[in-house]
Amino acid sequence: MTSTASARQALEASCQYRIVAVRADGTVGAHRLAFDAAVTREYSLECDAFGGGSSRRAPASPFAADAAARLSPQSFATLAGGRVLLSCGHWDHGVRAAATEDGRELQIATGHRDLVTCLAVAALGAGAARRPWAKKRVFSPEGVGAGLDAGGVSSDADAASALVVSGSRDTTLCVWEVSPPPGGWGAALSRSGTARAAQLSFARGGGLGERPKRTLFGHDDAVTCAAVSAELDLVASGGADGAVLLHALRAGRFLRALRRGRPASRAKSVKDPEDASARPWTGAFELGAPSWVALLEGRVGAARVLVYGGDALALSCFGLNADADAPPLAFVSLAERVNALCVTPDERFIALAQERGSIAVRATHDLSPWAKLEGPGPAVTAVRVAADNVFVGGLRDGRIAVWAPART
Repeated sequence: MTSTASARQALEASCQYRIVAVRADGTVGAHRLAFDAAVTREYSLECDAFGGGSSRRAPASPFAADAAARLSPQSFATLAGGRVLLSCGHWDHGVRAAATEDGRELQIATGHRDLVTCLAVAALGAGAARRPWAKKRVFSPEGVGAGLDAGGVSSDADAASALVVSGSRDTTLCVWEVSPPPGGWGAALSRSGTARAAQLSFARGGGLGERPKRTLFGHDDAVTCAAVSAELDLVASGGADGAVLLHALRAGRFLRALRRGRPASRAKSVKDPEDASARPWTGAFELGAPSWVALLEGRVGAARVLVYGGDALALSCFGLNADADAPPLAFVSLAERVNALCVTPDERFIALAQERGSIAVRATHDLSPWAKLEGPGPAVTAVRVAADNVFVGGLRDGRIAVWAPART
């Protein structure tokens, strides 16, 4: 039985993180990682630290039979510092929001006609939250412009806290704007669960809204992965046919294809997956179907798109303005399968959760190897990177591993 996700660690207070972990059987745990940065700088991991242990619950809605075996960290995401867990892959084609404290179902957001395959979240900073949605014209049957559609301009942009992108087997992506409920997201929970604000609820508003702000088109096959950046106003997505596309986030407009889709029968795989050295680019098909995409916002160097192809065990880096099927800026064949990846907060490195039980760290600018963090043995199935170079991984046997820098 595999651990399917260790969704997102969100900074709650100075030197304290909440880890939301989802096991293969659907049980959810909320754990605390803390360290004293001013004095001892020692790390501690406390399991089931929130809600008095009641957080170890299963999602309210079952997963679809054909999706349950393929759940991954991309099937989950968190909001509001880990207080809300989003999940996809459900039988009703919806995105589910549940409270991690007690497992209560908060919302079912429906915008797709087939199974939802992946989720991506972008937190909104002060500048991004005030950016208006692009105007979108709607037309009368006579073909005369009839004004703005209801989702064209956000009336509560200042209150929005995050943007969520969902990808689906129906070949579309939906963009959702998350706003806090009228009572707010609530205060931080104590260990006993008593020191908290009113119970979190979307019954009177907030959450993902009644419908998506935008629906993005362009894929010819199921969407396999997605990434979103409010800063760049971009959505990157990969499809089962091998396509990697860029869309304007708020305008909902297709921008370009970094890789065009191809029939699966024409895709090539890497002949020698044990060769982990970088190799010259030999064609647009060696990446296979994208399994993960990540957007680099340009904190170090230019903004770029990282793409991992699980079929070919290949990692590549593309420029945002690259022509379709142009050679990537960097390309490397990997020695083992990657179950998850995560870019460090400063965007200098990318962490790869590997099948043989370690985390490989590579530089984002040229994908060169930087470090290898050996684990306790089982495969690492999920990885997140917190501040201060702390790596948190979910293991296949259900445990959580923490790699922290040595203290002097």
